[in-house]
Amino acid sequence: MESIGGYSFYACSSLHSVDFPGNVEIIGEYAFMYCSNLNLLRIDEGVEIIGDAAFYYCESLTDIVIPESVQYIGNSAFEWLIFHMDGKEVKSDAEHLAGREWTGSCDRNLYGQSDDSYCVYFDPQDGFCPTIKMFTGDDGTLPSIPEAEMEGCTFTGWFTESSGGSQVTRSTLFAEDSVVFAHWEDISS
Repeated sequence: MESIGGYSFYACSSLHSVDFPGNVEIIGEYAFMYCSNLNLLRIDEGVEIIGDAAFYYCESLTDIVIPESVQYIGNSAFEWLIFHMDGKEVKSDAEHLAGREWTGSCDRNLYGQSDDSYCVYFDPQDGFCPTIKMFTGDDGTLPSIPEAEMEGCTFTGWFTESSGGSQVTRSTLFAEDSVVFAHWEDISS
């Protein structure tokens, strides 16, 4: 059995992503606690236990994959994050989180993909957006609309086409996985 020991990467601010190999079965207590810049977490099939406070206060997490093999998620393992499924907040335990991908923006809220939701990818078109993708609710709408930024430009919104298209709002209905594009207005002149 392989494990990531307790406190292994405690407060490692240079860590941005973690992809666990398939031979890891246990992520120890406090292993990644206070990794303030960790934003991408991919846990491969085979991990069974996520220890207490393993990812406590990893405030930049915006994309997490938790495999079905996870049987236990410890107390406060994902403290700071709020998980949502089908428009409702869910508990941070293995029963509710395992076997799903969770995504969101840097506002603490992560949304899980259900059987009736779609994935919407955000293309910032040379700008920056901390949200790479988001899942719709079962009603086909996005739970929130992320902001984007680019030096010398004003963000005018997300649109269905890279040039032109319809503006995306909270009431936009998606019927399939989609890509939306940031539009910008140049303010440097």
